[in-house]
Amino acid sequence: MNRLLFSIPALVLLASCTHPVGPDHSTPAINLPDRWNSNTSSSSPALAPDWWRSFNDPTLTKLEKLALASNQDLIAAMHRIDEAEASLRIARADFLPSSNSNSSAQRSQQSSNNNQIQGFQPEAVSQFRTGSTLNYELDLWGKVRRAADSRKASLESITFARDAVQLRLTSNLAEQYFSLRSLEAESAAADQSLVSLKSSLAVAETRHKGGLTSESDVLRARSALSAAEADVSDLLNRRNLASNAIAQLCGQPATSFQSPRNASLPSHIPEPPLNSPASLLRQRPDIAEAERTLAARNADIGVAIGQSLPSLKLNGSLSLESLTLSDLLTQGSRAFSLGPELNTPVFTGGAADARIASAKARHAEAAANWRQAVITAVREVEDALASQSSARLIEQQQRARSDAAARNAALSLERYRHGLINFLEVADAQQEELSARRALVRATASRLSASVSLIKALGGGWQSPTSRP
Repeated sequence: MNRLLFSIPALVLLASCTHPVGPDHSTPAINLPDRWNSNTSSSSPALAPDWWRSFNDPTLTKLEKLALASNQDLIAAMHRIDEAEASLRIARADFLPSSNSNSSAQRSQQSSNNNQIQGFQPEAVSQFRTGSTLNYELDLWGKVRRAADSRKASLESITFARDAVQLRLTSNLAEQYFSLRSLEAESAAADQSLVSLKSSLAVAETRHKGGLTSESDVLRARSALSAAEADVSDLLNRRNLASNAIAQLCGQPATSFQSPRNASLPSHIPEPPLNSPASLLRQRPDIAEAERTLAARNADIGVAIGQSLPSLKLNGSLSLESLTLSDLLTQGSRAFSLGPELNTPVFTGGAADARIASAKARHAEAAANWRQAVITAVREVEDALASQSSARLIEQQQRARSDAAARNAALSLERYRHGLINFLEVADAQQEELSARRALVRATASRLSASVSLIKALGGGWQSPTSRP
């Protein structure tokens, strides 16, 4: 008995020094270019986690704060972290022995009709018992450590997934907000156009009454005014839909949510800094999430291998048993057992090999998902860079078009007042002015959206914990 007791610490020490079975985790190699296709470089300061402040828009900042506090998708992601933390604690509990205590008291009597001795009347017997058991599995192959490693990596993956949800939330909200502002700016342009069209209609009616023009000019003016009014109604509907989308992102019922009104777009559009494509590995939470998932699947291989190997458990029990309650705590009531238990898989019908093959397949899938996340990230940055460059050029062109169309519309109305042209030319010039003004608004909104897309593609100021100062 003493030899057994002295050998237990030696077995525990041996188990703790054993290298875990299964492969150690390493990030797969992937070839990334040294620079972006756009050949764009930026000396801008690094993005901050609250990157939306760089647009210098207090309303956007207020909405982002509300979304971070109330968005239900983000709240659900936070609770998934709580669940993963609890799961890790469960896995780490396997490093320690488990103990249970139990107590019982019962009174029993055998049946007198189930006895070969006639006339025998069994007596009722009382039995009292209290005790505890101890069970501990020695981690001979590192199976328990691999299971804990898997849960820890899963927790980190879920934490990064929360960060990815937050990045999508903040960027989607910024895009919806700029879309809302764009629609309001278009509505303002359309409202100004209504004033101009009403003035043109009044001029046409005056000239028609004076016999200076035909009724067709009046009809054209009324038609143009009706078309513009219908356009204003459509813009209002689209504005309401954008407001409802913002309400949902902010975790608010659309019915009671009042989005702020502002008919001007932000004048400051930030230029996020560009590093090499390889920097995305530490700047994107979705890539970090995929890498940690890969690490968890790698640890699962060790768990599967450990399950196919022999296991050694230490089982013990200590109890007090007596037929009378008064004798339960005496020396004679003591009973105990202590000893190792070796379980060796002999035949599993191929289940052990299948578990290992399944774990390796899940690891290979996770590796492919990680590579795909990196490839997707590079494409998204390239797309955003191309969109940003195109949006900047289109905005410049639309601004020149808008300035020319406004001047032409003013000249056309003045010439019509003096009877130098017919109203058709005025209507065409006014329609072109409205179209050009709205196109300029959309071009500016596209440039804002491209900036947000690039910020999102670059990780929005997020950095892997290993790369933070």
